[in-house]
Amino acid sequence: MRLNILFLLLLFKPLVLWSQKVTVYGYIRSEATNEPIPFAYCVDSVGNRYVYSNESGYFSMMCNKNHRLKFGYLGYEPYYLTAERDSFVTIYLKIKEIEEVKVYRREKLYLQTLMGKTNVSVASVKNAPTFVGLPDVIKHLSYLPGVVSGKEGFSNLYVRGGGRDQNLVLIDGVPLFSYNHAGGLVSSLNVDGIQNIDFYKGGYPARFGNLTSSVLDMKRGQYQSKKI
Repeated sequence: MRLNILFLLLLFKPLVLWSQKVTVYGYIRSEATNEPIPFAYCVDSVGNRYVYSNESGYFSMMCNKNHRLKFGYLGYEPYYLTAERDSFVTIYLKIKEIEEVKVYRREKLYLQTLMGKTNVSVASVKNAPTFVGLPDVIKHLSYLPGVVSGKEGFSNLYVRGGGRDQNLVLIDGVPLFSYNHAGGLVSSLNVDGIQNIDFYKGGYPARFGNLTSSVLDMKRGQYQSKKI
């Protein structure tokens, strides 16, 4: 008799356990826009189970009765629901509000040395030996590694195997398409009117466009004539 009772208990135990299972299904939406939230999660931490909503925000979770479910998504506050019975629900997630973020600029972050950039001193250009005694920016750049002036005595610019027409020469942001005259013997750049010279042999900023060789960026200063 006892064996029969034990057999019946073992037979109906799975049915009792199955009757404790409930299914919670429905949609997960944003409280602010009422739009469905795809790939939001639903977690049963006690039963160690989780599901994700589909592209329409639909989900279906089977868990034990009275288990606490957690719903959430990145940027939203979590929502908790107790699974008491089979039910269809619509979960509205509230956008998480964060504290004010202040961004402070530190000037030293912008004072970084660019690879391939050389700041050429105007004084060194004036003191360098030149043809017929005229200071020549282009000729002075040929003394840098990877830069040549072409034929001896000519004021052209060839950087790392590139052509003379593959360089961008700027004065106050304005392109200069011809930077020498007299057949290339003399540069047309007046050093007395130039205040700053930046020369890029590579790794130049994107604002200069799509180039293949180099960038010569010059800034003019306020010209003051010498008093007699």
